[in-house]
Amino acid sequence: MERQCGGATRRDVTAGRLPQRGAIRDSAARAAYNAKDGACAARPGTLLPDETEQGEPMTERYPDLMTIHPSHHTMPRHARAHAITRTPSDRLSGQYGLADLHTHTHHSDGTGSVEDVLAFAQEHTQLDVLAITDHDTIEGALRARELAAGRYRFEVIIGEEISTREGHMLALFLRAPIPPDLSIERSIELVHAQGGLAIVAHPFNRVFRHSVQRSVMNRLLRQPELHPDGIETLNGSFAGIGSSRIAMGLAHTTYHWAQTGGSDAHTPTAVGCAHTVFLGHTAEELRAAVLARTTSPQGRYWQAREYVSFVSHRMTAGGAATHDATSSERTPVARSRWIATARHERQVV
Repeated sequence: MERQCGGATRRDVTAGRLPQRGAIRDSAARAAYNAKDGACAARPGTLLPDETEQGEPMTERYPDLMTIHPSHHTMPRHARAHAITRTPSDRLSGQYGLADLHTHTHHSDGTGSVEDVLAFAQEHTQLDVLAITDHDTIEGALRARELAAGRYRFEVIIGEEISTREGHMLALFLRAPIPPDLSIERSIELVHAQGGLAIVAHPFNRVFRHSVQRSVMNRLLRQPELHPDGIETLNGSFAGIGSSRIAMGLAHTTYHWAQTGGSDAHTPTAVGCAHTVFLGHTAEELRAAVLARTTSPQGRYWQAREYVSFVSHRMTAGGAATHDATSSERTPVARSRWIATARHERQVV
């Protein structure tokens, strides 16, 4: 049997021990699969391959894994030793919330307006929390918070995807924007000074120049007094293909910060495709879960329609909408423009 979910088709849950790749595998997933108001909601659960890279069955290494298969893409979610124990009753009781911690609007390089993003999240997702994280600005997030107050099911977090010298980093719960072109350490300091959370976005992608690499992550690991709060181990965009699998493995073995998932949506229809599962339903409960390192990633990659829409937008708009560290952008004039914008946003907050 098949059901429609956000324009994609899912097969119903089937019991059994790891059948062929692409099917829903764990019997516990039967309880996790829940059709609500015509939409598909899985709490918690994610995608995984049949085996680890060493050939070991995933269910033997991670016995509490359960899976949902919303698309033809697969990736693992690792059980954390310090995570909250998840029982079938927990899954059915609605104790867990969903948060998309990485989205974009036309205030940076997204194709949709803030209104479009909020409307899609309301009508086509089960999200409890939504973070607007445009590149190097919080203008879109401020607008989203203003529009969402008392009108939507979910809470909005003011966020930013900061262009640090070493790569992109998500900042959540901001009161003022963080400038680009700083070291990742300095960016983390500024985020924490505001009481915000710092999450490394789509790390370990060797071909994406805005991806933080392992040498930088090791550098942060050696600084216990200055480290990120989380690592995005599931990114729904092209930046997460391949690297998400690596990030999940390394987060389990080496970088024991909170694991998060985010759609990296640059089109409204991608919002929520990848997300974070946490105990609770509010933004503050999400914050607490990240700090306690009890979150987990879940979801899928973008579908073809998201790529077509995004590429068409870039071809029409022209140029790179994200902050690119070029010499022209580092001129005094460009820097002055950013400072003026930041002052305006700080006054609004």
